[in-house]
Amino acid sequence: MCMSSNCLMASLILSTLLWILTVDAVVASGCMEVERNALLMFKAGLVDPRNLLSSWEGEDCCKWRGVVCSNITDHHLHLSMNNFSGNSIPTCLGSFKNLRYLNLSNLYFGGTIPPQIGNLSKLSYLDLSFDSTFSGITLRVDDILWLTRLSSLKYLDLSGVNLNTSIGWLHAVNMLPSLKVLHLSSCSLPGISTSLSHVNLTTLNVLDLGNNLINSTLPTWLRNLTSVTYLDLSSNEFHGIIYDEFLHSSTLTVLFLGYNGFKGMNPKALSYLCNLTTLDLSRIGFGAEIMEWGEMLPQCMHNNL
Repeated sequence: MCMSSNCLMASLILSTLLWILTVDAVVASGCMEVERNALLMFKAGLVDPRNLLSSWEGEDCCKWRGVVCSNITDHHLHLSMNNFSGNSIPTCLGSFKNLRYLNLSNLYFGGTIPPQIGNLSKLSYLDLSFDSTFSGITLRVDDILWLTRLSSLKYLDLSGVNLNTSIGWLHAVNMLPSLKVLHLSSCSLPGISTSLSHVNLTTLNVLDLGNNLINSTLPTWLRNLTSVTYLDLSSNEFHGIIYDEFLHSSTLTVLFLGYNGFKGMNPKALSYLCNLTTLDLSRIGFGAEIMEWGEMLPQCMHNNL
């Protein structure tokens, strides 16, 4: 049982941030008493100088600000205004093994993300993204191998989480065969493997590795991501030639390559990107010939850009 204060916080967070409930007549009738009491306990533990939760009174918690109830989907509570002031994410989160959706983004937790989150094997959505620009708080992962146990994940956002010691991050991500969306921007990634013996990420639609200062040539495994529509590799230190096969994608609609150190590319390879709607080559590392590419772009791209 969870007896510590951290575990109590975990219970409250799970009781309020996400309701995994059996859909029945009780849910359809409105707010359940156990839900309302948990929300009131959570409110009592918050500092709310702007009285943002003033609507949290009365019997029907489904009418409270930020609370969404449905007899079809899960119950959610959106509390993005809260600030946990650097408190650690409670390890007891790992005991809620039926959890499918967990969003703790920008709640200003600090310290190390507990590996017990890897016990949530049914998770399909995990958002621990964090913006530390003005807070001075750091959220980090010491050993990312716990991620490999989340084989049902479809959405993962760790943007802003410090991963600079997670050398095996790519191996861990490659163990998630159902992943569709991956955001790892501003994570201080320690590097990137340029090749993989086997690529599991064939269902990936969104890949965001921007702003990591990755010093590498373009990984060859990128050409195996046959379902990607959004790709952001900007603000890194990628260098060398942009190989033709990298651009042989008929699915890409958004491509960010700016602020890198590339040496060149074959503009004719752009002819494969007929579905592209956004292309950013700002300060890509070479520029004199880019201005001459306009006439070489295929007509299909002109119709979208």
